[in-house]
Amino acid sequence: MTYRQKKSFLQDEPEDATSSLSPEEREAAAHPKDAAFYKKEVSDWDVMQKLFKKEIDEYDKEEQAKLGVKNEIKHRTGHARDWFKNMTPAQWKEVENAREKWNKEGAPLESQTMYQKRHLKKNS
Repeated sequence: MTYRQKKSFLQDEPEDATSSLSPEEREAAAHPKDAAFYKKEVSDWDVMQKLFKKEIDEYDKEEQAKLGVKNEIKHRTGHARDWFKNMTPAQWKEVENAREKWNKEGAPLESQTMYQKRHLKKNS
């Protein structure tokens, strides 16, 4: 596998993903491929950041424009928390379903193999 193929394989979310996707399509597009993401149990917060990245980015830009600041990371985290607290019941259900699925399935087998080769000690 070439570097470019690995990079596209491990990419978390396609750049052209739109908010008009069905919940199943959104989950499949946002499903993290990197095995390191699954080192500990995935939380609702982790899933929300992956599933609704575009919506959170838009919300953050709107809120920062209201404050008159740009690209301030200290505001971004707070805006993400606000967005998280104000999710609709349908969004919560989508997050819960994805969390359960991601915790059950974990990373793709090929990604797990690559992670093990790079990070785990070899038995001699």
